[in-house]
Amino acid sequence: MDIHIIPCLKDNYAYIVENKETKNACDVDPSESEPVVNFLKKNKNQIIKSKDSSFFLKKIKEFGAKKIDYLSAFDLKKLKKTNKPSVNTRVFLAYYLNNVRLIDNF
Repeated sequence: MDIHIIPCLKDNYAYIVENKETKNACDVDPSESEPVVNFLKKNKNQIIKSKDSSFFLKKIKEFGAKKIDYLSAFDLKKLKKTNKPSVNTRVFLAYYLNNVRLIDNF
């Protein structure tokens, strides 16, 4: 198991505990959305290629999200959902963190 320390805010930390063999991970003490977004950016191609996003939805909840409205990849040129990475593909996400709805794309 690996433990990753993620600085949050000015004086706080969150911790991601990761099992590299099973690819399971959990976040301890999340306090902001940036760590969620960084995790998703790092795994963007896997999210796009995935036909079942339940693994990523579970990870987002482990970062502290209470509710997830959507996690989808779109080809911006064709304006259609896709599972093929390209320069035109963006991942869109809407979720709630501490009763605040956050919407992002990357």
